[in-house]
Amino acid sequence: MEKKGLIERHTSSKDARQKAVVLTDKAVKIASACQSYLRKEEEEFAQQFSSEEREVFLKILQHYRNI
Repeated sequence: MEKKGLIERHTSSKDARQKAVVLTDKAVKIASACQSYLRKEEEEFAQQFSSEEREVFLKILQHYRNI
């Protein structure tokens, strides 16, 4: 990822063994584009179901989340 310009590693000034990994602007733009795409796809998928069906689905997910 570093070679592709997506992350940068920085060495700590206090401890040379410690490294910080930071996303580059290029990676932030790619991540943002991915999030937008996934949000759009999720909205399109959800439109296939009625609001009642979505509500039942969310209740089922919440139930399994609490187990």
